[in-house]
Amino acid sequence: MGEITPILERLGAVGGGGAGAAALGLICLIQYVLHVCHGRRSRRQNRLIKWELELVVDRLSCMESDRLLAELESRVLHELTDAATVEEAAETLLDHCIPDAETGFGMFVELAPGESPCIRVARGLSPETRRRLVVDADWIDRLSHQRLLRLTNRETRRSSVFKRLSPDEKEVVSNLFVFRVGSASHPSGMLIASALKPEGAALEARIELMVRLLDTMTNVLHRTKALQQQQNELRLTREILELRRLVDTHIGTPLELLDEFLGRVVQTVEFDRAALYLCNGTELDSRPLVCVGSRLPRSIIDLWKKDEASLARKGLRTTDRFCLGTGDLRSLRARSNMTSAFVAPLVHDDSHIGVICLTRSGDGVISGSDRELLTWSVDYLKETILRSVDRAIIEQQARRDALTQLANRGTFDREINRHVTERPREGSVCSLIMLDIDRFKQLNDRYGHQAGDEVLRNIARIIQQCAARTRSTDRPLAARYGGEEMAVLLPGVGPEGGKRIANEIVETVRQSDVLYQGVTITPTISAGVATSPQHGVTAAQLIASADAALYLAKNLGRDRCEVAEDFEEPETEPVSIPLKAV
Repeated sequence: MGEITPILERLGAVGGGGAGAAALGLICLIQYVLHVCHGRRSRRQNRLIKWELELVVDRLSCMESDRLLAELESRVLHELTDAATVEEAAETLLDHCIPDAETGFGMFVELAPGESPCIRVARGLSPETRRRLVVDADWIDRLSHQRLLRLTNRETRRSSVFKRLSPDEKEVVSNLFVFRVGSASHPSGMLIASALKPEGAALEARIELMVRLLDTMTNVLHRTKALQQQQNELRLTREILELRRLVDTHIGTPLELLDEFLGRVVQTVEFDRAALYLCNGTELDSRPLVCVGSRLPRSIIDLWKKDEASLARKGLRTTDRFCLGTGDLRSLRARSNMTSAFVAPLVHDDSHIGVICLTRSGDGVISGSDRELLTWSVDYLKETILRSVDRAIIEQQARRDALTQLANRGTFDREINRHVTERPREGSVCSLIMLDIDRFKQLNDRYGHQAGDEVLRNIARIIQQCAARTRSTDRPLAARYGGEEMAVLLPGVGPEGGKRIANEIVETVRQSDVLYQGVTITPTISAGVATSPQHGVTAAQLIASADAALYLAKNLGRDRCEVAEDFEEPETEPVSIPLKAV
């Protein structure tokens, strides 16, 4: 521009005023063009600088994300290598890689050949959800072909897992990630998550991180499983030796041996109850020969026993042992809160001799080592049962009344003497209920002795059921005292508890008609209650007090319960010895 301007000025001087004006206009035009070009060049340079800055920021962000991922991976890998159990490894992954419980959930589900999927560790799920959760079977099939299932919102909402979540848990779930743990041919588990950390990183990077961590977790699982298998084998050997020692050194009756053996098994595998049912031809006895375990709450005991008997009948239809989880029990319409069961038919020479049923509530499934111990115990116990079951039945028959299946008079006398007279615990109480069927002779005369026997059997069942619902730590004893008179011994139960149980028996009998050969019989019963030491300090005194209360109930109109009056031991005169004069 500096070279062009002098030339244009000389042209203006030579050409006069018109040429000068043209030259000036041309100068302005050229200056404008140069200004526009300079502006465009500046804007282009600014855009280039801005793009370069954005690129630097993106690179810094990626570097920061990579740094966070690397730090997270390093920290998790360090903790995974230190994990001593499968649970610790799974908890490490969930703690670091799954969002907070309020914003999502995650769980590790263990897969083992021949066993139902087991939730070993969960985060963001309530205990109720964990108990009812069922993993979709097609997920396991799909994971044999791919490492990750990325479920859409629609697939998530149609899944069995989502349907069993609580309303609050459903609100924080839109999609699900399902990772395979282990190889395609031998999957050892699956990790299910509603989201992945760190939330600032790209989703693909988070997925790649989880895959790498799960590869490490697979190695940890193999290592810990091998260690756990060794520990389980040692534990199994130790428990087997203990059970063998118990059988070899036992000096009691066959029933006591069966009771102690099953009790030890229940304690070892952490079940609530074990029941041994014997076969009566092609059917099971209505009551178990042996029943051991923890005392269940009164509110569920009846339902539990019915479910237990139903499982035992199911075992009678097969020769194979089987385990049942929560889902299996629900499909069988179990009404109690049991969550797992082990049922083992006892078969000898292609014939069933009985069924053992172990049940429990609470989280967890039957582990492989527990199943091995149960299998060995059943096989070992079967031989013991074959050797002793005849003796056990004879012993049981000797202790029970044949008609009512209540304890007989001899058993009652031994037990009341043991609890009241011989070895009463300091500060302990023991109640006795004496019961007598009202107008039983007239009932026999009117309907016949077979009808009377049916009434006795029905009332005996009622007495057994009511007595079994006691809250005492000692077992109650229901016995046939003689004729139409029965007795219930309640160790550890005071007068109020004894009266409550007696009233329950009286009311239940009143409401329970007996149908015999098309005839409806409505029996009633009277009861007398006495408690030691309040109403007697010896067995004879306690029986006399309960009898007196029973006769009072009879005299006051029958079909009622009365409590004995307080017992006062007669004072004895001091013995004086005359002195001989020296």
